Amino acid sequence: MVHLIGNAHLDPAWMWRMDEGLEAFAATCRSALARIEEFPGFIFSASSAAHYEFVEETDPPLFVRIQNAVREGSWSIVGGWWVEADCNLPSGESFARQALLGQRYFESRFGKIATVGYNIDSFGMNANLPQLLRKSGLTSYVFMRPEQPEKDLEAALFLWEAPSGDRVMAYRLPLHYSTYDRTVRDKLAKLPQYELYRPDRPWMIFYGVGNHGGGPAIEQLRQIEELKKERSDIVSSDPERFFASVNPDQLPVVGGEMQPHAIGCYSAHSEIKQLHRRAENALLQAERIAVLSTLLDPSGKAASLEQAWKNLCFNQFHDLLGGVAIQEACDDAISMYREAISVAERSTRIALQRIASRIDTQEYTENLIVFNPSAFPREEIVEFELWNPDAARESALHSVALIAADGTLITVQKTEASGKIGEDRVRFIASVRVPPMGWAAFGIQRHIEIESFSDVELRLGQLTNGLVTLEYPVMPEIENEIELGARPLSDAEMNGYVEHVPAVLIGDNSDTWSHGLHAYSGRKEAFDYTVIEGIEDGPVRSGVRISSMSEESWMEEEYFVSAESPCAELRVYLESHEKLSIIKL
Repeated sequence: MVHLIGNAHLDPAWMWRMDEGLEAFAATCRSALARIEEFPGFIFSASSAAHYEFVEETDPPLFVRIQNAVREGSWSIVGGWWVEADCNLPSGESFARQALLGQRYFESRFGKIATVGYNIDSFGMNANLPQLLRKSGLTSYVFMRPEQPEKDLEAALFLWEAPSGDRVMAYRLPLHYSTYDRTVRDKLAKLPQYELYRPDRPWMIFYGVGNHGGGPAIEQLRQIEELKKERSDIVSSDPERFFASVNPDQLPVVGGEMQPHAIGCYSAHSEIKQLHRRAENALLQAERIAVLSTLLDPSGKAASLEQAWKNLCFNQFHDLLGGVAIQEACDDAISMYREAISVAERSTRIALQRIASRIDTQEYTENLIVFNPSAFPREEIVEFELWNPDAARESALHSVALIAADGTLITVQKTEASGKIGEDRVRFIASVRVPPMGWAAFGIQRHIEIESFSDVELRLGQLTNGLVTLEYPVMPEIENEIELGARPLSDAEMNGYVEHVPAVLIGDNSDTWSHGLHAYSGRKEAFDYTVIEGIEDGPVRSGVRISSMSEESWMEEEYFVSAESPCAELRVYLESHEKLSIIKL
């Protein structure tokens, strides 16, 4: 049996500004409802709770008509997520929020949740997706990418298993999700030639105008009426009915990722990707700090973060987060990210001040309170700045000490401050221990220098702490800046040994998505070194800065190794004006 699925895959933020795209969805809803009235038996399927919310807010009578159609069975809600998201870049918590926002909305407005996951245009999927789907009430999944030349599957219909053991019935959609280049009749004729075709299995064929709304057209539905007279093996359906007709015991089991497709999406538009991760972290931190604040003061009211999460989840739409939308759409997304970050940071700031006001800091004139919103204890380097009121009288502040609650003195190292005029602001770093979901308070004593010994060493060509060793190029300019004394590495040091390799410029003549590419293999040209310098060398942390360039780009890499830490920190600053190229670090 072939199930014909009338849908309108709508990319509201690809070739549209956001307001244009959402209005296109509303127009598509009006068109689909008209077709439902004109063609008895026609069923329309549409995903993305965010789109439905827009209709509810802007055209309530239209939304009531959609509710009635869902109740009557002529309109199918699918997806269960806020939008059809990218399935690689978001964190696990973001996938959970997609489902929480989407399923709660569907249940509150339509009296039921979706059961079919639906990402028919996303650019590949991570291996944990079956678990994330299953835990949110989605028992089946429809996707299209990667297609057979990109990911060889033995069947289009299978059980997809996550590393956790959770499974969903999955269907790789053949012959595209729309009828932009072939009619329904063409698709039915082409189906037996599809490389994974099996006549003993049910099939879904999608039809609709395409990426820009409209849904199934009158001409398509008239053609289907004619086809039903000619064939008895086709039926108007929706994805939920399709999966209900499948016996899962007869399906093969497939594990692992569904990759690759459109690898260019994962390096395009770095600002969007940076803001996305920053917004994720800011919102999660805001929620944890709000919980901590509420435990201390139940009367305190936490700020609502719902709209901020909606902003973030909307921007996880695959074309937006992939950075392949038009500039105006990307600009809209950047505004929404910044709003989410601002809301989260304001909530965090208020909650932290509420907590801090209840911490006894009377023993010392100056105090540093360090919060840890993680669920595990942490020992990490913190950076803090002090105001130096005597700077105008040329009285520099070179040293301070932190005093822990048990009276222990903690080594502090001076570093470069954010203010570059005089010594008004002075920055220090120290390694501190903080309990999980809590805080630690430290007294600050000025003009105290603690004698300390550390394994962290900055040498000519090497940066090491005995646990990790970085080797970088040696240049004559720095012989007077870094104390000599390099020695052969021990076996223990070799386990954490990393050699610096310059960035490489690689030619890239592909389109924005890099369709058809599994790797970049164009011309290669290494950056040239220009300056290598030691920027920190102290008992807490040491670091080097490596500046390099190509003809059209300038890069600074800062490497830091801290005492007793098995990790190295890397900060990269890049200004690039390359054309048709990517930079590989």
